[in-house]
Amino acid sequence: MIPNEGIAENLYSLYGGLAETGLVASGRAGGFEYVSHEGFAWPNMAYRPGRSGPAGREEIRLLKESMAAGDCPRLVLFDGTGMTGEVEGLLAAERFIGATEWVNMYLPAGQPEVAGQREVIQPVVAGQRDLLSCRTIDADDPREWDRWASIVSGVLFRNMPLDPLLFRQASVRTRFSLMTAYSDGEAVAACLVYFGENAGLYMVATLPGFQGKGFGGRLMEHARSAAAARGYGSVVLHSTKAGLHFYKRLGFTSTGKLLLYYSMP
Repeated sequence: MIPNEGIAENLYSLYGGLAETGLVASGRAGGFEYVSHEGFAWPNMAYRPGRSGPAGREEIRLLKESMAAGDCPRLVLFDGTGMTGEVEGLLAAERFIGATEWVNMYLPAGQPEVAGQREVIQPVVAGQRDLLSCRTIDADDPREWDRWASIVSGVLFRNMPLDPLLFRQASVRTRFSLMTAYSDGEAVAACLVYFGENAGLYMVATLPGFQGKGFGGRLMEHARSAAAARGYGSVVLHSTKAGLHFYKRLGFTSTGKLLLYYSMP
């Protein structure tokens, strides 16, 4: 079992690694850290790494001040275990509103199919299996990058651009794998695998017209195999409420939540 805090810290280490490249802005606001990338959809997030217990009044005040000054992104992650009624009241007083929640999940990388999983990963059209392929792309290839980025930005970021330099930077390339699923040559699903303390599956996206047809499940299978090949025993991810049923059918286990709040001006 991978604890809730381990799954959260894996994401925070991804952000920290990007900050070390110098290609994104980063800083501290009270007990929070943040990364931001002006003009691009990602990464733009404040978070509170390695801290136990709920956030305090002074921490939240300093975070709000940094946001008001334009230094810190207005989207912030909180560990669900630290979200007490008192913290909710402090956030409300500072005009933070709940945006959404992510469920932290994990799955052994080499776990065999569970009941119902085959139904998810098999294409629904007879013979379509031969037309479906998944592969790790080369971010330096303009066509492969454009296909991957268009899926991710279109599905997850309202078509805001992603910065290709982040994914082509030498120190990042060794820690990231960008994966795309193709159906009859058309790119239909994408994800990013981050090889940190755990193998993390992020930016998982399937084009609307291809959702519910097994393409995302096949891509997850490909990502798990890549993690296992690197020696990882498990993969972790953060699921939205909409994706929770899908991941549970693939055998993922939930361990806790991350709560996203947005700071109103």
